[in-house]
Amino acid sequence: MIDIEQLGNILGVSTLAGSLIAQVPQILQILQSKNVTGLSFNGFSIEIFSLTIQVLYFIAQEYKFLAYADIAVLLVQDYLIVLLIMLYGTGLSFKEYGHVVAYIASVTSVIFGTVTKEMIVLVMQGVVFLNIISKITFVSSILATKRHFLHVSCRLGYLCVFQCSSYFLLATRYWET
Repeated sequence: MIDIEQLGNILGVSTLAGSLIAQVPQILQILQSKNVTGLSFNGFSIEIFSLTIQVLYFIAQEYKFLAYADIAVLLVQDYLIVLLIMLYGTGLSFKEYGHVVAYIASVTSVIFGTVTKEMIVLVMQGVVFLNIISKITFVSSILATKRHFLHVSCRLGYLCVFQCSSYFLLATRYWET
């Protein structure tokens, strides 16, 4: 019989494998079409904040990189998509530039030690809420456009297949500490 640790390892490897290609079709489609209509900068901003908090948490708790590699891979893919939105989009609002500045300031404060390990652990408790908000933002953005197929298949397919196992892994990793 498979115990919970073995199940976690199996899901972890499958989630990492899935995360390596999760957003590649969407990235390739954007590069080919040079069109980001229907993509939500705000949704990706929220997701980037969430993924960054998770990566920082696992670093602060001194987990091995493989324990959170899937999250780091998704973070890099989200960075690329946000850069493509900035490159091919109609321009960011003042508020959206504020998100970028706030993110850079937050990460900088962690790098320079202004944010403590305890603060990161405390903020980690709100990550699931951030993930839910980002998914709601993605879905509403998708439904507001006429380009349903591309975004539904790329974003919601990823959500359904990989996010559920990521939540399970996140919960088991978080409660181990």
